[in-house]
Amino acid sequence: MQVLAVTDQGTPLEHVLIELSAEVNNGSTVEISENQAFTEEDGGIATFPNVSINKPGGYVLCAEAIQTDGVGGTSYSIVGGCSDPLHIRND
Repeated sequence: MQVLAVTDQGTPLEHVLIELSAEVNNGSTVEISENQAFTEEDGGIATFPNVSINKPGGYVLCAEAIQTDGVGGTSYSIVGGCSDPLHIRND
């Protein structure tokens, strides 16, 4: 799974820590393993190679910037975003 962090003008943001969260259909949260990653220097993409939810069901996945690593000394006000509803099942 990957998340792209950009400014309002579409400029990719580097060195931003992104955290994923999941909500079930009734709005309660569910734990996700390995749910944090920094955006890359080139392109503003945070990659989550081992993210997992251990319970099948309907979810909405959300991504939120929780900090920057201080590179470049620039701070941002970043608004998170959520996916369309999806269904996770055990195979």
